[in-house]
Amino acid sequence: MMSNPRHIVGMDFGTTNSGMAVFDGHKLQLVPLDESNRNPAIARTALYITNDQQVHIGREATRTYLAQNTGRPIRMERVWVGEIEVRGADMYYVDDLYLFTDVFSPGRLFLSIKSGLRELDYHGTVVGQFYYALEDLIALYLTVTKMRAERFLGHELREVVLGRPVRFAFQPEQDKLAQARLLDAAFRAGYERVYMQPEPIAAAYHYAQTAEGTQNILVFDFGGGTLDLTVMHVAPKERRILATGGLPVAGDIFDQKLVRAKLPRHFGEGSTYRTPQGSMPIPSWIYDVFSDWQHVLDLQTPERRAMLAEMAATAERPAELNALISLVSNNYALQMFEAAEQAKRRLSDDMGTLLKFAGPNFDIRQLVTRTDFEIAIREEVEGVRSHLQEVVARAGLRPNQIDVVVRTGGSAEIPIFRRLLAELFPSAAVRELDPFSSVTSGLGVVAHEVATGQLDLASFTPADLPAHVGDTHSRINRINLSLLQSRVALREENGADTTTGERLLLLANGNHTQTLPWPPAPDLADFQNLQGLGAAQWVSPLVVDYDEQLLLVTSNYRFVRLTARQLDDLTAIGMSLQELYHLRPQEEVCAVCRWAEVEAADWLTLVTSRGYGRAYRLDTLRPLLATPAPYSFDEALPGVPVALLAARATDSVVLFNNQGRAICAPLGLQGMRVRGLQLLSWREGERVMGAFLAGKPGDTLLLATADAHGRTVPLADVPVAKKSNERPPLLVSRKTVCGLTAVGGTAAHLLTTQRLIPVTQWPPAAPKTAPLGQITAEEQVLAVIGATQE
Repeated sequence: MMSNPRHIVGMDFGTTNSGMAVFDGHKLQLVPLDESNRNPAIARTALYITNDQQVHIGREATRTYLAQNTGRPIRMERVWVGEIEVRGADMYYVDDLYLFTDVFSPGRLFLSIKSGLRELDYHGTVVGQFYYALEDLIALYLTVTKMRAERFLGHELREVVLGRPVRFAFQPEQDKLAQARLLDAAFRAGYERVYMQPEPIAAAYHYAQTAEGTQNILVFDFGGGTLDLTVMHVAPKERRILATGGLPVAGDIFDQKLVRAKLPRHFGEGSTYRTPQGSMPIPSWIYDVFSDWQHVLDLQTPERRAMLAEMAATAERPAELNALISLVSNNYALQMFEAAEQAKRRLSDDMGTLLKFAGPNFDIRQLVTRTDFEIAIREEVEGVRSHLQEVVARAGLRPNQIDVVVRTGGSAEIPIFRRLLAELFPSAAVRELDPFSSVTSGLGVVAHEVATGQLDLASFTPADLPAHVGDTHSRINRINLSLLQSRVALREENGADTTTGERLLLLANGNHTQTLPWPPAPDLADFQNLQGLGAAQWVSPLVVDYDEQLLLVTSNYRFVRLTARQLDDLTAIGMSLQELYHLRPQEEVCAVCRWAEVEAADWLTLVTSRGYGRAYRLDTLRPLLATPAPYSFDEALPGVPVALLAARATDSVVLFNNQGRAICAPLGLQGMRVRGLQLLSWREGERVMGAFLAGKPGDTLLLATADAHGRTVPLADVPVAKKSNERPPLLVSRKTVCGLTAVGGTAAHLLTTQRLIPVTQWPPAAPKTAPLGQITAEEQVLAVIGATQE
């Protein structure tokens, strides 16, 4: 393995494929970024993020996406993702931002994300419950590739030479924004210094390593996202750039053009449907959207699904409209575009091929000829012709003064462009570089020359970003997810996880939700200095497995699904739930339950701080809670939730307040399942502290007070509610009650504002309380942990 003196690596972050290279002055070596690929040195620029923040890149990204998404249902919903600041010359305002997202999606696949860098109105998107800025998405890809390169090279990478197209976009403002975003993403990935080199110049450096004599060379770098051109003069002791140019046109657009030209006829284009005004053609804009991978899911918004269904019901050829609905709703768009790409590649060798793919209600077999393809991209071909002539003229050369044409990039293999180069530069020799690694190799050479001081290339650090990021477009208030995702990616890349199977004590209390190892260590050292619990009004403890799914509810009656591992990751990077989930001001997490129990139960019961309780049917509610996006109740009960219980129809709920009153309420109590009831009467200064499902009549409960005293209470002694708003007698007097729970045998723990301590002295079943353990004058008990929490 090799490196250069300053450990600078060259990276081609491409639209379709990416690679890294190192050079020591004698030998060039490509870094294996994707072991699952046939050529490990080439990593497809594909990123798949699951809703629980797992990150996949390369071929693994597309394989995982297809395995998790093909054939599943889709439902598009409008989801709140945060606030947006709108700035202008004479105005400023903040507004809520909503995006349509597929709430059944287990994750999102991103292809050609480099193309989004230049889009002024594309800030990012939603994956599950989280809003990802475009810079975060690209940073994730750069983070994983950086980790893999560091593992291969055996040292940390702090500097990188990144390739960039000559033009990200025609407009200078878009080009400037694109470079700033790419730099921002690289810094988020952990690079401290970044150099930028136009990609065709890098390819020219690669070719110049073996060039002999004096030559004028034209580098024709035509990849998946852009065409990049460089005219370079090479002499034995001289390398001089004469001109550069580029177009934001390449292979991805050709795939879209092929899909648009040949496939819509199989999905209803050209047919009609009936309306009250008569027969109407199927709108062509549907097939413009259908032919764009980035926007195909736009056909799945509720309004457009209803529109397509109405058209299909009266269509001249209904089977074709139903095939379109099936393709989009069953997630076969990726297979369609991959089939188009493969057909395009075969046409480089064959005069004709079959473009074929199949799914529910469709089986497409479309003959495509090379002529068909060339007609579809005729406008782009003429644009390339004109730009080639312009760049050579700017270099001060005539076409016959170009000695060598260097072709590289996958799209440079397309026959019509090979013919175009031969036509424009008939006297030039043609050299072909590896279409997928020549730019990568050239960037490795450039990195070595920068590291050894042979090349003075401008560099950027995070301090340079404000000068390059314009403020002329709207910017979304968002958090930096890079730290969180980097932690997840690092764990996945290292492949060693000692936490799997561990149990944790989860403490849900406002924004200080945290996890602690369970069972507690004998010396209790792990439980000192609990974060934020000293000011807690209530706390909801639950012993959980590290990776089990949990359901949390906030004071705004918003439900969020996540795991203890995700909470642990948040704690490690110092991020709060309020930041991550865009909680409203003063919105706090109040209660938690196990998702497995929700899946098995009939009713979800909410109990509030004012003694209200209501049971909700889970056959209706469960699908809404199961979606990745947070789900909110429109109508809240008085008070904030203090318990979230998955129950059967025959269960009863025990709830208690801080004054020592408790009631046992059957779920079948009249009104409990319809509108909710005030089960325990409420007065000023009182607060329901928690609730749990009642067990067997002979069960024993442990009551704990804030001063670490308590008593045992037979469950049979807790009154059963017969109507609403009951006020049962006190179980204990003149003490603040903080916990009441079922206990298994004599095992229980007290959670205090500072630590967790075992109950060492078991109290009698008498109204008078007895000490449960020793606490200091500075601490108080917040909750008791018994069988119901474990």
